[in-house]
Amino acid sequence: MRLALLLISTLLLVSCFSPEDSSEVAKTPWDAYNRAVVASKHPGAADICRTLSPVSASNSKLIWNPADPEGAKRVLVSTWASWPGYAQSKKIGLVREVWVSLAPEVRDILKKENVPGSNIILRIDQLLGMPPTKSETWFVELWVRPADLFRPTPDPEIDDTEAGLDFPAGAPQNHIEWFNNQVRTNTYPWTRLGYTYDWGNPATKVGVSEYIIRVSSEVEVNKVAPTLEYIN
Repeated sequence: MRLALLLISTLLLVSCFSPEDSSEVAKTPWDAYNRAVVASKHPGAADICRTLSPVSASNSKLIWNPADPEGAKRVLVSTWASWPGYAQSKKIGLVREVWVSLAPEVRDILKKENVPGSNIILRIDQLLGMPPTKSETWFVELWVRPADLFRPTPDPEIDDTEAGLDFPAGAPQNHIEWFNNQVRTNTYPWTRLGYTYDWGNPATKVGVSEYIIRVSSEVEVNKVAPTLEYIN
């Protein structure tokens, strides 16, 4: 049964997220990255992922803060950053949006791939859809209220496994404006479908499920660790 489920999941990923045209192999990391930027600007139905990691009680992979009371538990997320404030304060009121993934998804993927130390930074760039020269200081784990999270997709809901291409009926106007502004200004390979664009995996573009912490949210720092130490 477990094998059957694994095969079904694999087929879903492969069918929805086939790699870019393999007849032309990217010569450099920048070549691959720039192709990803172009490809991500026109998402279609075939790019929709139906296996996103939801923020809900049904997701057994999530880590919830055991110190929080039932009904008000915060979930653990991670971000790759260099801002020194994360290491200086335990509780932080955010003055800007923070893009995050669910912890410890990034670390688990890199460990599973057994990426050698010399390639870890580049592989993180690829997995998170970052430029190949990006190198942050550390990984930061944060406790955050689910209500303070939203998906960078037309539908900001966080508790399902799929994000569509269109705004749902009743979508908040401020979210529509935020999203359209991102379409105009975002220069990364942003999928707009709830997952990072992995430009380093020849089998699938699906990276990790991504979320954003809202401005003015209060978060609690769980861990700050240098990049290589966190991954290893």
